[in-house]
Amino acid sequence: MSGDHSYIEQLPRERTYLLPALHLVQEREGHLTPEALTAVGLHLKVANSELYGIARSYSELRVEPTTGTTVGVCTGLSCLLSGGRGLLQGVRGALADRGPEVVETTCRFRCAEAPVVAVGDGYVVAATVDRVAAAVGSGIMPVERPTPPAAPGEVRRVLARCAPSTGPSRASGGTLGRGVLDPASLASARAAGSYEGLATARELSPEAVTALVVAAGLRGRGGAYFPTGRKWETARTYPGPRYLVVNAEEGEPGVFKDRHLLENDPHLVVEGLLIAAHSIEARQVYVYVNGEAGVAGRRLEEALTAAKEAGLAGDVVIEIRRGAGGYVCGEESVILSSIEGERAVPRLRPPLPVEAGLWGQPTVINNVETLANLPLILREGVEAFRSVGTESHPGTKVLCLSGAIARPGVYEVPLGTPLRRVLYDIGGGPRAGRDPSTGSGRSLRAVLCGGPSGGLLPPSQFDTPLLGGSLDLGGAALGAGGIVVIDDTMSIAAVVHHLAAYNAAESCGKCTPCREGTPRMRDLLTSLRDGSATADAIALLDALDQAMASASLCGLGQMAPLPYRSARTHFLKELRG
Repeated sequence: MSGDHSYIEQLPRERTYLLPALHLVQEREGHLTPEALTAVGLHLKVANSELYGIARSYSELRVEPTTGTTVGVCTGLSCLLSGGRGLLQGVRGALADRGPEVVETTCRFRCAEAPVVAVGDGYVVAATVDRVAAAVGSGIMPVERPTPPAAPGEVRRVLARCAPSTGPSRASGGTLGRGVLDPASLASARAAGSYEGLATARELSPEAVTALVVAAGLRGRGGAYFPTGRKWETARTYPGPRYLVVNAEEGEPGVFKDRHLLENDPHLVVEGLLIAAHSIEARQVYVYVNGEAGVAGRRLEEALTAAKEAGLAGDVVIEIRRGAGGYVCGEESVILSSIEGERAVPRLRPPLPVEAGLWGQPTVINNVETLANLPLILREGVEAFRSVGTESHPGTKVLCLSGAIARPGVYEVPLGTPLRRVLYDIGGGPRAGRDPSTGSGRSLRAVLCGGPSGGLLPPSQFDTPLLGGSLDLGGAALGAGGIVVIDDTMSIAAVVHHLAAYNAAESCGKCTPCREGTPRMRDLLTSLRDGSATADAIALLDALDQAMASASLCGLGQMAPLPYRSARTHFLKELRG
């Protein structure tokens, strides 16, 4: 074994540090060299054959060296709707003789600033060919994630202290936001009210804090909308030690709210996780952050360090774990496997994590936005939290609005707000431009709610209130809050095919219904789009829908048919081409 790999020895000799070790190797050496992998295996006592399998289950880990700078043009749905395909061709032409490899990439999670191009470790947003070419030469790329000024109909609570990109900050619906803060400053955060909710929580028993959250009716904001307090109560029925895991993976295309919160108000999230840890009596917290969320990860690390130095963390041990790619890594059992040092594939359930999660112990997994709501509940009380929203879904929801809309961005509205109000009052309606076939202004053809495993809503359904769970029988769901607006520049058939192709590419391959079903669904949709489909294509797609939804191991496979199902419900004529 050649080379000095002694830097690996800085990590404890426990298998849980396997993914951090792989990240460390890639940062030091550019890719996972065989010699370095052998050193990792020896240090952590993991066989090379197993180690290679684990490394290859993460899409961001490289086992081959790179050839200089890579320019990645996003062709996720929001970027496609903003000219991403033409930009890809233009960038390839402009950089053909300059050396960088130009590749097509999936979502870069800056959808409100589409089209997006990754250059090295930075991004060019609202990209043009000339701006990308200039960035390759200068290496200067923007990193800040802007907050749009508050729009009519918003109620900003968790976003209240995030600095707007232009204009003054406007907050309403509770006093959580008392001025715009500097995300790198603990003093600024405390002046704005940070950690007052935590102080209140620590004056109460863990049972009393849990009861407050139950009474508030806070539901998880990661997509499932399960009552947060009930989850905590269930975990508390099992003997400890208990663990808290913060899901900041956020790998769903069209969703960027958690990155936004971590970049702009990390102390709000730290305070929330400490309240949750107190409630379930967890002494160990893992925050699982998307591997490409560099600014968010750094801001969180700075905030945690400041909180620890100020004595705010108490005896709670908090570790940040960075993911390494793959849509499936947002699935909660995959996160547990990843933290334990196993392959990034889902587990069979039951048992649920609250019964037997990390190392077989009760584990609560909460989303970033869920935790960001806790300081308001503890500071202002149950009634203040419930003063907006609906009886069954109180509070607000942070939405990620992108695609063919005049004012894309991250917004916060009371749960129950009609989709139409979000699209027109907040988002400004269709973007500028004219339909060449009619000469009139652009029109909204559909909205994708719930990401690549969500569904499409037609204009006739735009008065639907935004609540947790299914929004209609076609499969659309609010999910984590991603709303991608589709206009007349892209056909419904093309949208559904794009989503099916993404789901096929992201299948982890562990279970047969998803591994075999997603590419077959993609291929059948291809045949419908190009006119080569057989007469039974829709019947075959229906059968695949049923099989995948009922028999897949995790949510990716179970929900992968939803874009097709919603298109069949609302756009069957367009789906047939």
